[in-house]
This record gives sequence, C-alpha cells and structure tokens, in this order.
Amino acid sequence: MASYLNIERQKLLELISFDKKITRAKGLYLFTDTGDKYLDFISQFGAVPFGHNPDFLWQVLTAQQAADPGVMIQPFFSEGAQQLSRALVEAAPGDMKYVTFSCTGAEAVESAIKMAKAKTGRDIIVSATNSFHGKTMGAVLATGNEHYRLPFYPPSESFLHVPFNDAQALEDILSTRPAAAFIVEPVQGEGGMVTPAPGYLKTCEQLCKKYGTLLIVDEVQTGLGRTGKLFACEHDDVEPDILLIAKTLSGGLIPISACIAGKKAWTTEFGQLHTSTFANNHLATTIGCAVMKKLTEEPEIIAGVARVGAYLQARLRELVDRFPVAFKTCDGMGLMQGLTLQPWHDEESYLCPTVSGQGIIVPLVCAYLLNRHNICTLPTMNSHNVLRLQPCYLATEAEIDQLIHALEKAGELITQGKFSALIRAAAGIGEERPGVPDRPYKNPPIVPQGEKLGTFCFFVHPVTDMHTIDCMPGGQQAYTADEIEKIQYWLGKAKAFYGGASPAYYMPCIPSKNGGYVDGWLISSLLTPKDMMRLPKEKKEQLIHSYVGIAQENGADMIGLGAFTSVITRSGTTVADCGTPVTTGNAFTALTSTDSIRTICRARSEKMSLKTLGIVGVSGSVGRLCLLDIGAEFRQLYLIGNPRNKDNVDKQEVVAGEFLYKLFSGVLSESMTPLWKTLTDAGAEAVIQAHVNQLPDEDYPAETYRAMFRAVKQQYLETYGRTEGFPLLLSNDIEHALPVCDVIVTATSNGESFIRPDVLSPGAIVCDVARPSDLLQEVKQNRDDITAYDGGLVRLPANLRFGGPNIAELDTGVTLACLAETVILTMSQARKNYSIGGISSIEEAREVFQLALKHGFCTHLSERDIHGPAADKSQTSTTPKHTAAQVAYTG
Repeated sequence: MASYLNIERQKLLELISFDKKITRAKGLYLFTDTGDKYLDFISQFGAVPFGHNPDFLWQVLTAQQAADPGVMIQPFFSEGAQQLSRALVEAAPGDMKYVTFSCTGAEAVESAIKMAKAKTGRDIIVSATNSFHGKTMGAVLATGNEHYRLPFYPPSESFLHVPFNDAQALEDILSTRPAAAFIVEPVQGEGGMVTPAPGYLKTCEQLCKKYGTLLIVDEVQTGLGRTGKLFACEHDDVEPDILLIAKTLSGGLIPISACIAGKKAWTTEFGQLHTSTFANNHLATTIGCAVMKKLTEEPEIIAGVARVGAYLQARLRELVDRFPVAFKTCDGMGLMQGLTLQPWHDEESYLCPTVSGQGIIVPLVCAYLLNRHNICTLPTMNSHNVLRLQPCYLATEAEIDQLIHALEKAGELITQGKFSALIRAAAGIGEERPGVPDRPYKNPPIVPQGEKLGTFCFFVHPVTDMHTIDCMPGGQQAYTADEIEKIQYWLGKAKAFYGGASPAYYMPCIPSKNGGYVDGWLISSLLTPKDMMRLPKEKKEQLIHSYVGIAQENGADMIGLGAFTSVITRSGTTVADCGTPVTTGNAFTALTSTDSIRTICRARSEKMSLKTLGIVGVSGSVGRLCLLDIGAEFRQLYLIGNPRNKDNVDKQEVVAGEFLYKLFSGVLSESMTPLWKTLTDAGAEAVIQAHVNQLPDEDYPAETYRAMFRAVKQQYLETYGRTEGFPLLLSNDIEHALPVCDVIVTATSNGESFIRPDVLSPGAIVCDVARPSDLLQEVKQNRDDITAYDGGLVRLPANLRFGGPNIAELDTGVTLACLAETVILTMSQARKNYSIGGISSIEEAREVFQLALKHGFCTHLSERDIHGPAADKSQTSTTPKHTAAQVAYTG
C-alpha cells in the first residue's frame, strides 16, 4: 500500500530495517503484524512515561466520553485547563503564576521566546551550542545545531549560541549583548544526553539575574520525572523565570505542552496577543491532570526512575570499561541515558570507517538490536554517535539487563571487528554463514626513520557497485549472490542519506628511499562514478567540499584527487584555490603508463617505431600526456576521442597540434624518429614555424594548435596528393580505429566499460588506465593473444597495503600512480598544484617522474604483462628489476 506520509522518514526507516508495521502497543512493548514483539527503549523520545496505552489514562478518557464535556469551547476556559494550570503552578519550582498551553514542545519554546521579548524589549535570545529546542521558526533558530537551521533560515543576529556547560562564555555574551533570555536544557537530550557540571544551571540563573536576562529552562524532555526528580532543574535548586514542559505531560496519549511563567516574565501584551485554537482543549488538559496526579500522589514512580536510572548508568559504565574499543563513554540522568560509540577502524574494509565518519554506525547498532535482539533504540539527533536509551518509567532492572546483554553482544562484535554482522542486520539478511574466511591484514610495523616530510590526503571512492562490496568486510566471498543484491539495494538507500565523504584508511608511515617519511589518509565516499554523474551541480560541489574539508581537518600538505573526484572538479580546477596544494595524479599516471609500454616492447624486442599507437581518450589529461611523452616513438598515431562524445574531434585537433609543435620544438624527442622524418619530408617543420609567431601569450593556445594541425595535414596533402600515410589519424569511432592499432592506451572517464574483445587487433598490447576500466571483462577472458593490463600501477618503496582492499584489490606493495603522485609530492614538500586542468606540461610530468625515482617508486608490471600470455602464470605478481625509465629514460 502506498504511503503518503513523510517519504524521507520512510526511506530512513527502511535503511536500518525499522520499517515495521506496528499493530499494537502495550506497556513496555510494541507488536507487529507479523507477531514480533519489541522492547521499547525509545518511548517516543520520552513522551510515553507510563508505557503504551496505560489503563488509568484510558479510564480517564472513557469517563470523559460519558460526561459529554466541552472539549473545544474557546473563548471559554475548560475545567480541565483550569485544573491543570493550577497543578502545574503548584508543582513548579519558584514563584510561578501563569500557564500557557500548546500542543508541542516547539510551540512552548515559541511562547517563551515571545514572552521574553515582550517583557524585556530586547531582541537577542541566547542558547547553548549542541542544544535542541524544536523545529518551528524561533525554536530552530535557538537550536544550537546549524544542520537544522541552514536549510530554512540564514544565521540570525537575534539568536546567539554559547558553549554548553561554560558559564564564563555565557557571562561574556550577556555582559556585552543585552539579551531577552537564555534558554537552556538541564540535560541536552538530542545533543547526546549531555549533563553539565553540578552547579552550572545555578550559575546560569545567577548570571541571568545579574544582567536582567530571563532564564528559560527547557524541560520538554527532562520534565516530570524523567531524570529522577519532578523537574530536572531541581537537581541544582534552580528557579527559572520560564519553565517549559511537554512530552511526559501527554501521558503518551494526547499532545500537550505548557509554558509556565512567573510575574517577572509576564506581560499584558503577551496575554492578549498570544492564543492557540487547540491550546486549552479539555481532553488534553484532563489527561495532563491525571499525569500530574499520578506523579505527585505516587512518589514511588519518580523514586523508581532514579533507582533504575542509576542502575542503567552503572551497567553502561561497566560496558564502557569492558568494551573500550566499542564504547567511548556514557552520560545522562535518570531514565535518559546515552551511550557513545567509538569510531570504527577496520583494516579489512573501507566501508566501515566511511560509514563511521558519516554517522551511520549508531543506526547500524540500532538495526542490530532491533532485528537480532528485539530491542528498539535510536540515535540522538544532534550527536549521531550516541545511542539513545530512554525507556518508560515502568522499566525495571530486568529490562535493563536484557538491554545490557544485547549491547554486550554488539560490543563483542565491534571489538572483534565483525562489522558485517551489524551491516547484515541493517540490510535485512541473515547472520553470517560459518566457514566464511576472514581477510585480515595488518601492515608490518615500520619504524619511521628521519623527519616527517608531511601528510597527504587522497580522495577515493568505489568505481563500481561490485567494488563497493569488495570494500566491505569480507569482500564478495563473504556474501551469496542473493545477499549481494540485497546489500547493493541497501547501499543505494544509504547513499541517498549519506552522500558526503569520510576518512576511510590511515597510513601511518610510508618511507622515502631518500630519507624521511610521510603519513596520510584515504578519504572516501559511498558514491560510484555513475552516482557522481547523476548528481546536480550543487550536490557535486557539496561532495567535494566535504572531501576537502576533511583533508584540511587532518592537516593535509597535499591533496590528491582520485578517479572521478578529478573528473567532477574539472581536473582539479574547481579546488585549485582551496588553500592546500592539489594534484590529480595524472602526470605520474600517464608516465607510468608510457613507461610500462616501453618496458614491454623492450622485453619483447618489438620496435615501437614500426607500430601504430592508439590513445583512447586522448583529449583527457592522462591521454594527452601519454601522447606527448611517447607518441613520437611510434610510426603512426591514432588519436581517439571518447566514443560517447561524437563532437570532440576539434579537441583532438588541438592535442594533435600541440604534439606537432612540441615535436618540432625539440621537447619530445632528441632523435629523428620515423614519425618525425615522415612529417619533415612533407614540409611540416616550416608550416609549424610559420605558426609559432602567432602563438598568443596564454598558456594553452588551443586555436593556434588546431590551426597548426590542419595546416600540417594540408601540407602533407599538397606534397603527396593524398592523406594516406599521414601519421596522425583522428577518430571517435573505436570500431574503425582500434583494429589497426598495435599498442593502445585507453584513458577515458567514461564511467563504465565499453571496449569489446572483437575490436582489438591480434597480439595487441593494451594499457588500460581508466578507473573504472574501459575494457569489458570479456577482453581478458576471451582474448589470450593480447596483453591487456591495468596501467598506472606503481610499486611503493615499502611492502605496504592501504588496508585489506588496497584500493582495488591490488598486490601488496602496489598502488595507483595517482595516489603515488600525491605521496611523492608530499615527500618532496611541494607547495604548488600539479597536474591541474588537463593541460599540465610534459615537463612537469617528467619532473614528477624523476621525483618518484628519487624517492624509490617505480612502475609495476607482472611477468605476464612484460613477456606476454606465454609467461609463467605462477609469476603474476613479480616486478621487473628495471623498468624502461630506470634503464634509459631520456625525459
């Protein structure tokens, strides 16, 4: 059946398998249509004090039905409203005289704000950071978490925030900015069940009196017994000017809230102008009267809250002591407790640290408690790393023990690193099958030698949906095909809520062969290239902003843009001025790719000068640099654009013109190659020289380069009367171009594989630099005659892994060249951007390559890559002693 309620809330419930159909609720328990029974440790955020459907309150309601009372009789006052206002004034601390009813806690806050401003004539409301006061306009502006404010209201000078539990900060602001009121929670509920130091609230009361500011105590959650006293402010003997209550007053049946004030806060204007249609309705206030009578005439209820709350807190402290890896601390008062989880660190996966940084781990624990132990809990709203424990007043030590037992099991799983058990519960799949092998990995300890040269941060993300599974605990082997399908569905929902970035892996030490070391972070999101391409512009900007913000928070000296983070920043141009040096890593990626081609051709005694080189994605940064670095060494070049873009031949002409200009300027080769001789014989050098004087001052004269290429091609036609044999061919058609190429570099940002086995020539050498791969899997599966390998791979100076997944299941000691470039530049203490904008110079790329050799990095190839399909397959992970660059690099 379709639901017309808040669809975003429904999606969030589905994410943690909370989408249960509750058909009945009684006492401490919720019951579903499938017969499941859940122990409720939420109690509607404290609004169900006596359990669900308490008999004594239903008796009050049925008695009212028989009496036919005036329920909605404004402008008259109902008898229930009169009685409840009297009960509240008598029960409240201090000299209270007035009560204003409303329906929700946020409305009570609104009433208090209006009342304070009317009384004082001042405009400023002060509240605490990390506070929560509701989601209506004034309440959300007072709330000390901008996450709830900024989508709706810009920052307001009328609402100021000071640190909670910092009396000096409050005095500093009250002494300089006349404020109408200071609104504060005795315990910050949504802020993480945070209790202040004893005496803090009393000091706040004294400061407010000193500076003529009204004190508003927000007891919407804490009031009426929740903390072990009728009002939480009584723990500090505080007498507020305005006191707010709501949740418990409803008895869990009919919404009602109250703003209780003394003479010091009341004004005629407020009394005349502030009204509400449903505020004084007889049924809600009659329930409120029954609640107050129950609490005041049966003191053992609140005494029980204090006793059981103390027991709960003691058991939580034991948990923190027993499972320090899982639980960080606990806090709270009475039956309003919070358990703070430690961040998840996992050598086996990137997903667990990523979801930890994005605030998903408490929802995952909630899913585990609900779906494995039938206990209903939730996170607090402002602090996503805090588990809310807020049972009704009927809870006994027995229910607390049941909860603690379940938390012990969760603590054991987290301590043992068995995060998959928690993810499985959220994804709605069964418990892990016995016999699934772990893939634990820990780098050997490396004692840092010499000085620390800097900190790098590198941006990563899964390149495909299946790569996401590889980055999960256990990898693909830990899940059945059916389970993988469910997990991918679950991940799709998670991405909708958590599209930002988080730290995924910390590398404490990478040594340089030249001395010294660096440390650094992989920073990841859950989004694949497909996901990123679907994002609107503002969402892409938000994603990159979160990446950069985390890098800078972690002290990055160099930021590396991996995979599609380079694409969506336009090769780094949109973040080039972020305040930290940035590299796309394209320089080293390109030159390790060309180095690998030289190495393979040298090992096989194959002359590149007799072969045709094809570069797919030549207009991109990596493809362009590959062309500039190695193109002159081939007989013929096929410059191939991304086949998805049928209109980019103009861009290929620009790259071809740049290649020709640099070829005849002596930048690319020190010898007369066959390609150079072919063009020279056709008179190309004179044509190029004729255009040199037309070069503008700009760094990348696209139009002049294009004109150069067209002129050289025309000169060739005029010299030979034909274009056949012209060594620079341009195409967007891989069906036509690839079959004639002996060596291919493919480096598009296509986002998915597209090159089929049948379009490749016999015996071709294919260096695939794209992430995700441009080659369909069938290429390696069905074409044993060709050499198809992942380009842009680098061997580190030490035998290290970036965690279990090692980026893309790479061999130990091997990483991506783009990541390596980030590390190399950090080691070199570079203080400028590199490889930015897709037009970085070949000279800069060769500089990076030389720095790499200096620090001990080299191109990685397997024996099969080097020697071809006939190589011994048992040696698929070895590295040659020397790459071509180390033997005869002439750059």
